[in-house]
Amino acid sequence: LDEDDKACLQNGSMQIPSNDRAGRPILLYLPGLRAFKTLQSELRTRYYSFMSAVAKSQAQRSGVIFITYAVGSLSDSMNGAGFKETATLAMAVPLHWAGVHFCSDDFKQYILTKTTVAITPAKIRARFKNHFGSHLECQYLLSSYGIPQSTLPFSSFDNQVRLDNHLLWYQRCHWEETTAAAARMTMANNNDNNNNDMLSLEDASAATLEPLANDVLFGRKRNNHEGNKMLRLLVESRSKDYDTASKSRKRDMTAQVVTDIQETGGRFLKEVEDETGTWEAVPVDEALEKIAQAFRNIRRPKMKQLMMKEQENGNTSNKPPLEIIDYPAPDDVLFGKQRNHNGNMKMRLLVKNLADEYDTATKLGKKELASSVIRNIKEQGGRFLKQRDDDRWEEVTEAFARIKISKQFCNNRRYQRKEGVF
Repeated sequence: LDEDDKACLQNGSMQIPSNDRAGRPILLYLPGLRAFKTLQSELRTRYYSFMSAVAKSQAQRSGVIFITYAVGSLSDSMNGAGFKETATLAMAVPLHWAGVHFCSDDFKQYILTKTTVAITPAKIRARFKNHFGSHLECQYLLSSYGIPQSTLPFSSFDNQVRLDNHLLWYQRCHWEETTAAAARMTMANNNDNNNNDMLSLEDASAATLEPLANDVLFGRKRNNHEGNKMLRLLVESRSKDYDTASKSRKRDMTAQVVTDIQETGGRFLKEVEDETGTWEAVPVDEALEKIAQAFRNIRRPKMKQLMMKEQENGNTSNKPPLEIIDYPAPDDVLFGKQRNHNGNMKMRLLVKNLADEYDTATKLGKKELASSVIRNIKEQGGRFLKQRDDDRWEEVTEAFARIKISKQFCNNRRYQRKEGVF
């Protein structure tokens, strides 16, 4: 890829965000992010994304899921330019398209797509699903096909595209290719040097355990090794999914990291404790344990930052009230018996929309969701108030509001169970 191709790849119009519940890779196409100098650059980057999905073993066994997401600002601003070429390319690559989803809030586009799918052969038509509606409606429809909202790179409220995981994927691909090229050059030079100097079997076995660029080295002060940098990128790009995964899924994710390192020619090595400077291979079980620890270490700084914010906010008993109010505004959230206030109803609606994500989130994730509700209310001009003894109102701290909102999430779950929702 040239520089224009790389810039096109980084814009995020084509992503591989995660897998669906069946473990199949998801190819996500966001037409609203298209940006390229020439159509050839875009086709080259799409071919690169397609072949990256082909490289996944699960894609070879079960196929991939393709999603075109053209809702709101993500609608195609180029009026479908290059559609024919992209369709031809998609049919040419050795991929099994297990499912194709088209999401749109444009009714004309929805009818056009539905008509086009209706005239295709029945075997192909069965794999196409057409969804019409808002962001929330389309994401709920996708979740019914085993594609959770948490796998899609959208923020909870404004549905802006998050590119952090995509850029980590880009860095990982760039690292793999550059280090693999360097490793091939090193091996070629070693072979040339050894043509006239035959090694004994003992020396040859020792030489195979000399650390290469793609190897992961366990021990202190090894973080700057290229293989260790690659391991950190893999762990960081999957940490969000790891935090919400079950125990069996976490074991699968750590095993996949081992597989990804090995597929680049990397090994897991540790230095022999005899001060000779030699290295030995690490057993797979030990490598899995180290990788699981790396996932947990990613979570610790987040928890520490959250605790520091809590300390800055302080608790309600030690911190004076932020503001005294005579009459609450309509968008304010009132803690107490005023359940039918307009701001309270908005808060309950936000909690209801995030309930499924809250139930599967970690402790850190639950706190972040409660904080996102607070931000949304404040962005609409609302405050969080409680009544004083003199019938006036005082604004509470963010920590106090977060506790109350977390309780609202729990009450929502209890109400759903009582009503027999699940």
